[in-house]
Amino acid sequence: MGLADTLTGTTDTLPLSGCVNYGDVRGNVSGHLGGILGTSEGTLSGGVVRITGCGNSGSVILGDGAGELTSADDVLDGYTAEESALLMVGSSAVGGIVGCSRLCVITDCVNIGSLYLDSETIAFGGGICGLYMFLPNDDFYTAETSGIADCICVEGVTAYGIVSGWGEETIVNVTALDMEDAESAFLALAG
Repeated sequence: MGLADTLTGTTDTLPLSGCVNYGDVRGNVSGHLGGILGTSEGTLSGGVVRITGCGNSGSVILGDGAGELTSADDVLDGYTAEESALLMVGSSAVGGIVGCSRLCVITDCVNIGSLYLDSETIAFGGGICGLYMFLPNDDFYTAETSGIADCICVEGVTAYGIVSGWGEETIVNVTALDMEDAESAFLALAG
């Protein structure tokens, strides 16, 4: 976890805004890690977690941290779609802002920190969010209750690791910049 391990909405919106993390985040190999939040869990009764204007410059390190993540394809290389789906169920997720997101809206956030995965563990990672869960068969999952928008991360790291479901249309205007431009955006956000 970064600033918090898990935030769970109940029946109202649970806001988290203006948070900045400068330190490295380390965790064991079973769980979700993020520079700001490990896991965000809204509820179908209306509790949505909203993360706005947050930034991370620290590394997020899972387990031994032996390998730096550069692409979600690094994690799933060689697995079929069915095997990939099974792997997601019991896997860890690492994100620059949020490790695992369910019923969460992430907007106007910047991550310039690196992601490091354990050499022996299957984990998903992304510059903004590691595992983004979106279930379109439920009317509650909409762009108002789940999404990633107007965020910045560093080139070479995918913005989101894995999208569970068919929610890619709710991920908009996520930009990967070179380190210099991403640092400028982070400094502007952090003040």
